[in-house]
Amino acid sequence: MVQKIALESVKCFIVLTNTARQALKEHFQDEHAFFKLQNPFDVYIEKQSIEQTSISLTLYFDNKRNTNLNKKFGGRVVIMDCIFDLKNGLVAKSFRTRGTNTPVVTNRRERMRIHLVPSRINGHTYPEKFITTIAQLPVAQERFDYVNKRISSWEGYLKVLYKNASIDDIDATFTSSYFNEDYSKVTLRCNGIDDKEWKQLKGLSAYVKGYPREIGEVTKINRQDRTVEIELNAKLSRLFRNNEFDFTSEYITFSNASTKSQLNRLLKGFDRLKEGLAANVNLENILFEDQPTIAERKKDVELDFYNNLNEYQRAAVTGAISAEDLYVIQGPPGTGKTTVISEICYQNAKAGLKTLIASQSNLAVDNALGRLLSNKDIRILRYGRTESIEEEGKKFIEENVADYWKEQTYDAITNEIKQHQTKEEQLQQEIHVATKEIEALKENEQQLQQEIFKKQQAKEQLEKTTAEIAELKKQIIPLKKEREKTEETLEKLRTSKEKIDAKIEELTKLVRPSKEINEDILTAQEKLSRSKQLIRYVDAETQLQKLENEITNVNNQLEQINAKTNEISSTIEKVKSFKKIYDIEEFIVQQEIRRGYVLSQLFSDMEKLHGQIEQFKPLKDISARLEKAIEYSHKTLGIQIQASNLPPNQHYSLQEVNEFLTELSKAFAQKKINAFNGTRSIEGLYSRKMFLAQLSQRYKALINESVIVFTKIKEEVIEQILMQTGVEQSTIDGLNIIKANLQLNASQLKEQLDSIKLNVGDVSVVPSIEELQSVCHLLQTEIAELEETKSKQTDIESQLQNKQEEQKRVDLEILNGESVLKDMINQLKELNSKGIQFEKDVQQLEQITKQNPESELEKTKEKIVAIEEQIEKLNMKIEMLPITQELQVEWKGLLDEATEHDLDEIRKLYVKHANVIGTTCVASANKEFMDNYPIFDIVIIDEVSKATPPELLLPMLKGKKIVLVGDHHQLPPLIGDDTFEETLETVIKESNTFEEKRELEKLLEESLFERLYKNLPSSNKKMLAIQYRMHENIMKTIAPFYEHEGDSLKCGLPDSDAARDHKLESNLIKRSDHLLWIDLPNEPNYFEERMKEGSSLLNQEELKTIRAMLVNLNHSTEVAKKQGLIPEDERKSVGVISFYAVQVKRINRMIEHELHLPHLHIRTGSVDKFQGMEMDVILVSMVRNNDNKNGEIGFAKDYRRLNVALSRARELLVLIGSVDMFTKRPKKEQTRNMYSNLLSVVKSQDGYRNVKELTS
Repeated sequence: MVQKIALESVKCFIVLTNTARQALKEHFQDEHAFFKLQNPFDVYIEKQSIEQTSISLTLYFDNKRNTNLNKKFGGRVVIMDCIFDLKNGLVAKSFRTRGTNTPVVTNRRERMRIHLVPSRINGHTYPEKFITTIAQLPVAQERFDYVNKRISSWEGYLKVLYKNASIDDIDATFTSSYFNEDYSKVTLRCNGIDDKEWKQLKGLSAYVKGYPREIGEVTKINRQDRTVEIELNAKLSRLFRNNEFDFTSEYITFSNASTKSQLNRLLKGFDRLKEGLAANVNLENILFEDQPTIAERKKDVELDFYNNLNEYQRAAVTGAISAEDLYVIQGPPGTGKTTVISEICYQNAKAGLKTLIASQSNLAVDNALGRLLSNKDIRILRYGRTESIEEEGKKFIEENVADYWKEQTYDAITNEIKQHQTKEEQLQQEIHVATKEIEALKENEQQLQQEIFKKQQAKEQLEKTTAEIAELKKQIIPLKKEREKTEETLEKLRTSKEKIDAKIEELTKLVRPSKEINEDILTAQEKLSRSKQLIRYVDAETQLQKLENEITNVNNQLEQINAKTNEISSTIEKVKSFKKIYDIEEFIVQQEIRRGYVLSQLFSDMEKLHGQIEQFKPLKDISARLEKAIEYSHKTLGIQIQASNLPPNQHYSLQEVNEFLTELSKAFAQKKINAFNGTRSIEGLYSRKMFLAQLSQRYKALINESVIVFTKIKEEVIEQILMQTGVEQSTIDGLNIIKANLQLNASQLKEQLDSIKLNVGDVSVVPSIEELQSVCHLLQTEIAELEETKSKQTDIESQLQNKQEEQKRVDLEILNGESVLKDMINQLKELNSKGIQFEKDVQQLEQITKQNPESELEKTKEKIVAIEEQIEKLNMKIEMLPITQELQVEWKGLLDEATEHDLDEIRKLYVKHANVIGTTCVASANKEFMDNYPIFDIVIIDEVSKATPPELLLPMLKGKKIVLVGDHHQLPPLIGDDTFEETLETVIKESNTFEEKRELEKLLEESLFERLYKNLPSSNKKMLAIQYRMHENIMKTIAPFYEHEGDSLKCGLPDSDAARDHKLESNLIKRSDHLLWIDLPNEPNYFEERMKEGSSLLNQEELKTIRAMLVNLNHSTEVAKKQGLIPEDERKSVGVISFYAVQVKRINRMIEHELHLPHLHIRTGSVDKFQGMEMDVILVSMVRNNDNKNGEIGFAKDYRRLNVALSRARELLVLIGSVDMFTKRPKKEQTRNMYSNLLSVVKSQDGYRNVKELTS
């Protein structure tokens, strides 16, 4: 509900219940005393619920605007609970007061000025405005429930964090302290901490006696050494470095109170949203609806830009200033987001608006404030804990703003004083330029006066020509009507002539001699008679054909019966001749002979015999081999054995005999058997020979038995045939009688056909019955028509004569009409020609009259007056110059001599009138800040993607208009060492309701910023599409991530090679190189390693490559300095980043303990923590390299993480990792394509390097 300031009061009667009246009497003599205290009242109306016939309302009396009420109740808020319906009117149920901090204004309440009139009766009428206002109000409880339901998942997320943060304070002592080189960290050796507490220390804030605030945060612990590393806050670090502070006590406390305090602020933000305390009334809709309804942008505000902005930046600034309640700016890396924020702040300050700049981190806030314009209209104030604020932001904190303002003002006055001697000359030059401009304007004035004279002449001529055109139209209009009438008459005559011609043609065709008609009738009758006889002929012929077909059918049946009796004997002989069981089976199927029990049993016996015989197949070959072996033993070896009978218990198998012969054959071949040792083997041969003899006898017996069964099968089949082929004589006799009757009928039909042939002649070609019937019908119709024509001939001849006379008359009328029409057309052409010329003249004259030289003349005169006034002011400045200069010198002197009291007064004024406030998201919910700055005209939140939704909510609650700046193609926020996604997944597991889980899953699928950017209309969003950070070749690696945003990413550097020249040259890096991929093979020697104590990974071979690259970069920088390409005191900034924390630690250890790189300024970190930073050179250690089937690449599969990694470098980007691992091994095709595209960009710039080539 949009709040409207209602200036006019409305009169409303109010009836008090006894309860309300008694409550009032506790403060007043009676109810009338209350209503006389102040009337009208400023109240805020809230709709509590809608009943069947009434509405529950609550009236909140404004404790600021109602001054008398404020005095009476000491600032407490007066509240009346009421019921309203049209029958009973407004009825107050209760009267109560609440504390001074009770919110009166919310976006669920409407302000009205109401003159309340107490009454004891119901039924009064109420103003339309009052009734309409109540109708339009939302139901407060429904909005509360809606927000509570949608936000419960976010509260669950915070509760998980709060649960993890609920740690008791840990008290300890320390015995020694060690500082690092720049005093940013201190290591303390501690006592009095138990095992459980050691596990909880990391991330806690540290406090020592003698210092009022926390000294810093625990970043590392070593349980064995009992040491704790603390990252000191900036202020304390500076004090230690300057030897201005030392520890005065050995007592230290580790606490999580600051974290819990921040979480409490976030939870209170939820409460404020539920209660409708957001400054932007549309915030609930923006936060929770998939398709938020945004206030329509009325029109673009015309702006005079202070910064030099590109087209996308100008559009973003214009959009942010023109939007009503929300604007979203997507800023890819290096596209000048801070410049845009600076310009928005400047435009807001010019318009007299107050702006809040908020971000998740102090660094981002200070970075934004530090780049704001040094302009008299902008008064910047930085709010937050001083020790947490970066150097860029410290000049804007309250204690420093007076000095900052003094310094700015002093520099400006000093600059003015330096120009004192040349100031008059500058002013005279401005007067000279202005005078010249007046001369040019006066020349233009004369020219405009001439144009006004021409315009007047054109008006007069236009009136004259317009009159002539009107006269011309008077002549043309009746002539056109006459022409149309003539054309219409001619058209009718031509139509009439066409009809007459057609009728004459028709009648001419109808005229025929009587003799000709009679002859046609006779011919048609003869044809009709012959056609009817042919129909009789065709009918008889059809019947004859049918009888002959029936006779043929009877003959076929008789022949089949005779054939069957002859075939029986040949079929039996055929069965007897079968030699194979397969032939008999096929015959049975063909002849459809039924298999009875006997036949089935015989086939079964035959199948069993066949199976037994099959087992004896190898017998013949084995017997032959055995005989050859015996023959070889006799003739070749000379072994003679007397064969004996086979022992009764001796049995062999064919397979065993075959294997024995094979082994014996090998022994013969190897000459292992001879006459001396072969007797036993040959005896075995004879034993097996006798066994084979027994098998042969069994085989012959089976053959004989199968022959017997085969013979029985054939006999059974012959018996079945004889049973199936029996024929009865009665059937034959019946068929002979039918045949005789059919032959008699056929003879009669033939006689009938011969009789018809004599009458009709040739019948070799006769049409079908249907065709003959059709011909008969046509002939009958033709005869009828001829008879009718014969009776109408006299009448037709009379009609024809009349039509021919009418034709001559119409031809004459058409000839006369065409002559008249021709004359009219010539006359109209002449008049139209004149009219066209007049129209051309009118167009030219209208062009002259449409010009507005009068307005231009007025503007010119105004400019002349303005410039003359400017000259007058300049002359006055010249006259006042001595006084002005004297005042400036005096003002400079006052600033020189400003006392602490003066600066304190300046500070108070500055703070009071500050119009750009900067703070972190969480700090914006600090009580002091909320009291001093409850609402801002515009809230700008930078780096939205790095803040969680609860963090974003806090500053969003304060803004009438909200501007979000971020990039959803970069990483979401980190929660400690976990990603936002990992934390949300933990919360989802602990969620109890479907709604909570769905809300959290939506956050995982799509961030708040991404949802808004995708769903907002184009008028409420803009992508900054021109980047200035990185060389164009580096930019090409991230451009694909933004190709679906409507605008493609472009490079704004006019000459990338010059602007981003790293000036380094070596055997590894060429000066023209800006993008490299050093490829490590997908081989075991180059594989990743997993830490035993955790899940993090490292890659030793990549560490070696990084070492070589850093040494090379350091040497190349040293050479560039000697060549004068880089200043001697400058260090090349290098970032070494990785997807894995353990790899980063190993890199840190290597740089700190193993390398000396004086020419490089190195910063390391994980890819996630490097977001928002930029360096000249970036080395990316990709770590993953393995032979797992799934090709898992872990964190690196997220395109947003890759985008961050690729976009940190300004001049040179070096990727170190396995090309095959990332382009071929990942399971998902989308991931493979992402890295393959990256490789293509690298190769297109000749940036591919093989690590083996570099190390060889």
